Amino acid sequence: MPKNKNAYTRYLVIHGCLKNKMHKFPTKEFLRERCIERLDDDISLSQIEKDLESMRTDSRLGFNAPIRYNRLNKGYYYEDEDYEFMNLPVSYDDVESLDMISALLQQLGSVELVRKFESILQKLMEYRNISRLGDAKEINKIIFLEQAVFDDGIQWLEPLTKAILNKVVIEFEYQKFLSDTIKVHEVEPLLLKEFRNRWYLLGLHCKTKSLLLFGLERLTNLKLIEGKHFKRPGGFDHVDYFKHYYGITIKDGKPEKIVLSFTPRQGMYIKTQPLHESQRILKDDKNELRIELYLVPNFDLFMQILSYGAEAKVLKPEGLVKWVKEEVEKTALIYKTQ
Repeated sequence: MPKNKNAYTRYLVIHGCLKNKMHKFPTKEFLRERCIERLDDDISLSQIEKDLESMRTDSRLGFNAPIRYNRLNKGYYYEDEDYEFMNLPVSYDDVESLDMISALLQQLGSVELVRKFESILQKLMEYRNISRLGDAKEINKIIFLEQAVFDDGIQWLEPLTKAILNKVVIEFEYQKFLSDTIKVHEVEPLLLKEFRNRWYLLGLHCKTKSLLLFGLERLTNLKLIEGKHFKRPGGFDHVDYFKHYYGITIKDGKPEKIVLSFTPRQGMYIKTQPLHESQRILKDDKNELRIELYLVPNFDLFMQILSYGAEAKVLKPEGLVKWVKEEVEKTALIYKTQ
């Protein structure tokens, strides 16, 4: 995958233009304009020239695109009309669809979704390059991609996305964990959020006027109430709403400095995959990695800390130290009674 994350998008756009039979022999200026439209960023003609050359000859990409220049029509074309990008059937419509998905993810405002989308594209590119090394069946025996364990509730993603974009009120039945009661809720949907392979809906409850999170796997009989629209809450910012939380558990309170100490071994993982964007390294030596987070202590963070066992220790704040210590003592007591 190119270091410039926009490079892959430009390759897709260029490929789509070259495959578009409605506009044959696109010029460099035409390709530049289409890329600017997709990326909403200034792109030079020299960059387009480099992209065309990379698609043709860069062995690391492995596209081997048969791009030629037609002097008579003063534009570019594929010498082999059947050429497919990455040996995958990516048409001009596919490029439009990928662009639409990217725009949709931006509207939904989920950084996690955008990253996952980019990750999927990267996996496609890498798999394409790897697939040239051997038979697909043999390759699948030695490369195992991470699989999502939970997929309950994903059938609601499409209608919920439609409701959010069109600002349509929804109604559904919902059953909380550890509850036998099924309740009907009428909600103004605002945001879809993923956490640990589970999907959640953030919405404003029409009756209580409070912001609530609903797990999609516990949601049934979803209906969009046609004709009943809403306005997004004034000043609501999904980024600010989740900015000082780890996970999806929203808890009353102000963010505070949380200091954690990790063993050198666990510290290596924490440095390469930070817990939160607020993470700041305070100390890093042969004895420990000490970091500071600026968050509201909540259940999701609490469980994450416990998952490290003896590899992590809470230093601040006192309330979180006490919380974790009590839980560890209760856990130890369970094993003492056996």
